[in-house]
Amino acid sequence: MTGDGEPTRASEALLFSLIDGVPADARLWCVSPGRGQLAAAAAALGPERRVTCTFFDLHLAGAAAEAARARDGTIPANLVIDCAAELPAGPFDAAMVPLRAGADSELAWEVVQHAFAQLKVGGKLWVSVDEPRDHWVAGRMKELFGARHARHAADDAIAYSGVKRAELKKRKTFDSEFAFRDEGRLLQVVSRPGVFSHRRLDLGARALIESLEEIGENGDVRRHLDDGMKVVDFGCGAGAVGFAASLRAKGVAVHAVDSMPRAVDCARRGAATNGLERHTTQATADGHVEGVGSFDLFLGNPPYYSHHRITELFVRAAMRALRPGGRAHFVTKQPEWFLERLPGDFQKVKARELRTYSVVAGVRK
Repeated sequence: MTGDGEPTRASEALLFSLIDGVPADARLWCVSPGRGQLAAAAAALGPERRVTCTFFDLHLAGAAAEAARARDGTIPANLVIDCAAELPAGPFDAAMVPLRAGADSELAWEVVQHAFAQLKVGGKLWVSVDEPRDHWVAGRMKELFGARHARHAADDAIAYSGVKRAELKKRKTFDSEFAFRDEGRLLQVVSRPGVFSHRRLDLGARALIESLEEIGENGDVRRHLDDGMKVVDFGCGAGAVGFAASLRAKGVAVHAVDSMPRAVDCARRGAATNGLERHTTQATADGHVEGVGSFDLFLGNPPYYSHHRITELFVRAAMRALRPGGRAHFVTKQPEWFLERLPGDFQKVKARELRTYSVVAGVRK
């Protein structure tokens, strides 16, 4: 099975081999570490089976929708591709949760607990991981089902299944609040599993905050954030960079953008906790920021995967969002790519070493 040109991960492929255990008319919930091939295949087996597939990131949800439409131009009526701040509510008759080996354990356990909690009594849960020597998932399944669960092994993955006999007595939550200090102010951050910089301020985010001012050769301090500026916090995660920027000058308006709805919700809640009234949010995966050409400053912390495809999206988003003369700051451990890419669209491009990162800045032409 393939989707969007990407081979199905072993954990999903193993669950598909067990799909006969899901009733033909079941309400099935699943997540995907890839492009949703399991969900699409399950939906294709019969229109009576109603399948909801959850993604945490709009990039992946969009790719899954595109792959599903590629079959006949439409998404099957019995397949729902879900990407929201909250996981979908049941009751479901069955749930299938394929996991990546080495994935965020808090997020994985949250998802597995949610799957169990949203099953009807008598519903069945399958959890797989592409690590045949797994012990972690086995331990979590024992917590949920005791000894009453089955094991399904393959060469490159392992799965476990169990039938829900009663409701979960205690459900652990991994939501968190933490504080960090900037220029003497204590700022609060709301974070959740899967959201960038969960439970702590990432050093790259700290470097991006520190890049808002710099000391010149003669010792003078140059501030890159003035009163009344409009700022984009792109790839905002839990929103810490935007919170600091909001308070570095008077009347600053911050627009926090992320492709993960859960992150955007954390940023919104954190802004409210800090009393930031000129703070707005947007969930998008295409880089089109609301308020094209109206921003003075763009702050970006791009991820390192995808061979710079998403990094390029950040650069293009900055070009669209900024007014001519507006300034962009990108924090990275790979400054060479930015130093080669930015001069085509930006002037005065330079890199600064901050913490263990580089912040590459430029002025939009």
